[in-house]
Amino acid sequence: MEAVKLVLAGKDINWNEATIVPKMVPNYNVPQIFSPNKEEMLAGYLIKCARLHHGFPPMAATKLAYKFAGESEK
Repeated sequence: MEAVKLVLAGKDINWNEATIVPKMVPNYNVPQIFSPNKEEMLAGYLIKCARLHHGFPPMAATKLAYKFAGESEK
């Protein structure tokens, strides 16, 4: 915004130092669906099933995760 104000005022701008677009900062504080413990339980279960050759297709694993999330809210 500073650069826009300078342009509108008719002043010269050093474009190498001008910051027109704000810097993007990652947001690591997104809401978590599962607690770390619940996530470990679900991951352990899926890994155990895969080791026993009863792995879940990706869509079935997704449905299981949604169901598990719904059950854990109660």
